[in-house]
Amino acid sequence: MPFCGQCGANQESGLKFCPECGATASGSGDTAAKHATKKCPYCAETILQGAVKCRFCGENLLTPSPIAFAAAPGMSSSADLPKFAQEFAWSPPPATSGTKQWNPGIAAVLSLFVPGAGQIYKGQIGRGLAWFAGTFIGYMAMVVPGIAVHIICIYNAYNGEAE
Repeated sequence: MPFCGQCGANQESGLKFCPECGATASGSGDTAAKHATKKCPYCAETILQGAVKCRFCGENLLTPSPIAFAAAPGMSSSADLPKFAQEFAWSPPPATSGTKQWNPGIAAVLSLFVPGAGQIYKGQIGRGLAWFAGTFIGYMAMVVPGIAVHIICIYNAYNGEAE
């Protein structure tokens, strides 16, 4: 099937204009033979050799990114990359063994508004409920012990380890 010489879109034989971009069809016959193709380094679709932007994924092909090098087929490690790209090579983060990541700032803010919510956010449900009950009792006894327990609860949510 012929390709448009301007945008690379598939077009039917015998058309005078490309239905995608409106460019004049260049001559007769199969224009695909006139244009070399390559695989897009981002989405692996077939595109024209001289393409500046992939028509499938929209990525800019003029400035190669390290991600494109790392994702290129046939490259098993960063040693397969060109020298200039090896220091910028992207690799996926190491797999965690089922542990969830948590943000200490979010845990502290949650415990600021609801004592123990930061511990619950980290997966320490029993400890969070205990901090909630302890802070509640501290506020009921007197305001000063309640504030002290609340501050310790926030600090614990920020610094403690997740389960």
